[in-house]
Amino acid sequence: SGEGALHIHSASTHVDSATAAMSKRPHSHLSKAANGAEGGFQYKECKVVAEIGCNHMGKMDIAKELMRLAKDCGAAYAKFQKRCPKELLTEEQYNKPHPVPTNAYGATYGAHREFLEFSVEQHRELWEYGKEIGIEWATSTWDVTSAREMITIPCDFLKAPRRAAPPPPRKSTRTCVPPLDNCTCAGKWEGTRAAVEAARATRGRAG
Repeated sequence: SGEGALHIHSASTHVDSATAAMSKRPHSHLSKAANGAEGGFQYKECKVVAEIGCNHMGKMDIAKELMRLAKDCGAAYAKFQKRCPKELLTEEQYNKPHPVPTNAYGATYGAHREFLEFSVEQHRELWEYGKEIGIEWATSTWDVTSAREMITIPCDFLKAPRRAAPPPPRKSTRTCVPPLDNCTCAGKWEGTRAAVEAARATRGRAG
């Protein structure tokens, strides 16, 4: 109808106006190359990381379903978590009951964490599954053993959580990223600065 055509034309006009406005915005100094020429800074598409964590409840079919949902929502990465509970926790922490019993998958917090862990082979299966459906696999590594295990999977990145800062040892830093996102999200400038300094200190030293 004429009214419908009016709405469509109006929407199109708004889009054209927005595009024109963006084209007229002043160029950032970051777009300059070192010699002052244009094109020194390249804007790239933002990549969304879907945090699956341990919400798979220790079940591979749920993990894969969550990966499919992340893919359908447009995420570029489906990120999990990897822990070695006996290395990460003290003996006392391992043997304590879960602080929220209704959420526990074991009699102790350590047993609960063990139940939720996928093996290296299972994480590799998820990496392969991601390749099949068109989404990349990634994980955070909460301890040195986990970092050494997960580095064997040829992913784009591993994440070192703020809890695990500073980043894993030199042989792990080749594909691990510093815990910048967790620190900044937590709103603690001191943690962010420490993470940046740790990243600078390890740059170029991976063995």
